Amino acid sequence: MLPGFTRLDWSAPLDINAALTVVPPDVTVRGMFPQGVVDECVKAGRPLPGGRRYVGFKGYPVTEFMELCVEASALLFPTAPPRERLRRLGQLAYPTLLQSMVGKAIFGMVGGKLEAVMKLASKGYEVSLSRGTATAVEVQDGSARLHFRDIYNFLDTYQVGVVEGAMSACGRTGEVFYRSISPSEGEMLAQWR
Repeated sequence: MLPGFTRLDWSAPLDINAALTVVPPDVTVRGMFPQGVVDECVKAGRPLPGGRRYVGFKGYPVTEFMELCVEASALLFPTAPPRERLRRLGQLAYPTLLQSMVGKAIFGMVGGKLEAVMKLASKGYEVSLSRGTATAVEVQDGSARLHFRDIYNFLDTYQVGVVEGAMSACGRTGEVFYRSISPSEGEMLAQWR
């Protein structure tokens, strides 16, 4: 592991209100992600109240999505601590993107090669959020170092799950280590077998 990176403590406290207050009001997420969360709740037999629907490529406020994630993760993973809940929910994001036309266009031609998926992380984030970047700093056989900037939706929980979900979708197991720079900027070191 590189200096400065740590193993995350999934049982540590999570201040949801603090996470919500730092989000600029103009940051949006594509509707496929909140709709994916709604669909997962229905599939699990734990539908969210209100019959919410989201349009795939319409932008929705990230704060609304974050609140939805908190609510849905409590329904889906009621015995897990909040950080672990959001991490598990994040693991669904890459498969959700991969099922979309744009996701297939970006990632479909790499054939599940995880190193190639990590190199294309910037494209995935570019089409998913109105603001924010994920840059592959270094990708080697069995590891990738990613730098995230202006990513406001739970960078050290949900977004770690996103990277883990990509590993799983590519048939790999491993671990993600984290280095915080600010609430919306940090680095992940993913290592897999």
